[in-house]
Amino acid sequence: MLKNINSHISHVHYARINSDLKFMLKEFLRKSTEEKIFLLKKIKSIHTETNEERGKLLSPLCILCDKEFNLSNKRPKALSCPATHLICQDCSQFLKSTSNAVTCPLDFIITQPHILQDIFSENLSPGTCLTCQEFFDGNSRLPMILPCGSLCCSVCIENHFPGGSGPCFFCNEQHQNVFPSPRIKSQLISEIIELCIIYCNTHQNNVAYYLDAEELVGLCRQCGQGRNKQQIIGTDFNLAEFLARECFKQGNDLGNKLTPKISKELSEVRNLGNIAKLQLIKEIKRIKAGQPLILPSTMVQGPGNFKGRAIAPANFPNLTVLTRFRSILPPENIKGIIPPPLKAWFIDKKKNQVEAVSFKVNREIEIFGVGISGPSKPDLIGKIEFFSIIRGENLGGHIEWRDLENRDFHNSSIVEDFFFARPIAIHPHESYSFLFKIDAEQVFRGNPTDRVEVQQGSDGALFEFFEPRNKAGYFLNGQLFISGPLIRIIYKSL
Repeated sequence: MLKNINSHISHVHYARINSDLKFMLKEFLRKSTEEKIFLLKKIKSIHTETNEERGKLLSPLCILCDKEFNLSNKRPKALSCPATHLICQDCSQFLKSTSNAVTCPLDFIITQPHILQDIFSENLSPGTCLTCQEFFDGNSRLPMILPCGSLCCSVCIENHFPGGSGPCFFCNEQHQNVFPSPRIKSQLISEIIELCIIYCNTHQNNVAYYLDAEELVGLCRQCGQGRNKQQIIGTDFNLAEFLARECFKQGNDLGNKLTPKISKELSEVRNLGNIAKLQLIKEIKRIKAGQPLILPSTMVQGPGNFKGRAIAPANFPNLTVLTRFRSILPPENIKGIIPPPLKAWFIDKKKNQVEAVSFKVNREIEIFGVGISGPSKPDLIGKIEFFSIIRGENLGGHIEWRDLENRDFHNSSIVEDFFFARPIAIHPHESYSFLFKIDAEQVFRGNPTDRVEVQQGSDGALFEFFEPRNKAGYFLNGQLFISGPLIRIIYKSL
């Protein structure tokens, strides 16, 4: 069973050096069965290493026996190494019978048998920390992999490994250089968390243990006291299936009222995280009440795959803030050559570059200002040359408002909030575009792998961002709807 390891590693090494991600995906998808297509999409979405490392993953074959995955005895099992390498069920059982642990043949990371995850399982659980028994989440208790392959939350690592070293509470070995960091975070478990859990409607950093099925809100332990509720963590209750069924039920009840866009969203509902499913049910109910629908984006990334600099919250009296990202790039204290996924937002002055993104919102609002990320290095200076709001998705269309001309950034703030001379009225379900120009070479940008899943303000206003249809001759960096220097919007609902 293990005879093809060396030849396979040689193949992987060649693929890693000569990898072309798009070409390899195309080649594999051309011959893939439905389950392999799903597997490739899953791998592509949870894997966040460099393009060189992706050569290890883009294969529908077990890395041990070179046999093709299937849904019976060759179900793919994910190892705990951050590269999320996969072996089949047969090989995992063989390795477990010969040892108390499973060692990845590519990077030699150890995985304890009980940690192996079935990629195709319909009952994935976010899992609990083996030390404190608390459930992992995407905020404070991130899943981390110890050198022995055991899973531990980031809180316990900080508490039990002062200075980054100490005896392991699982294998009793002395571990060194153990710090909570993206390097040892389990990308697979993080992805499962994003799909499995929702957060408390009131205490937004707390995992919801209960669901109020009538109000469709998550309740933490504190908020669940005295409420009619369904426990969704720690039982056999499958929250994802419940929410998916509700989405289809609500959609089918509407019959011919469903637009093709909504139908497409419902067909992809199982790929959404639970928070997006919850929001989708609420929005479909709005249609029943005669209100138009704005859908949550399906381009949802994992919870902070590339760890950037955390964005400090902003609060303004009597105003609401939509912060589009949890962190910005490039990260702090990065040394040497910065890999492309972590680089700052580049502005090509030779091409007279501008920034633009179109948007809709589901209610009447007034925009009072915006938060824009500033120069990415202390010695860089910059300013906003202008900021315009245009009606429609054509950048050559009618300018509703133009402001912030020649406004300087202050180097002391990573994200700077600029207020307009007067609030700008935005009508519900109509398209508008932000068009602005920054005079700087490089600025911080929103972390695309750490976007807020549903672009929604605390007052419930739901925003949808997309690329302008007509660029009207402007040169754009592009992709401002998933990254870029537009970090937050300051507004008030009417």
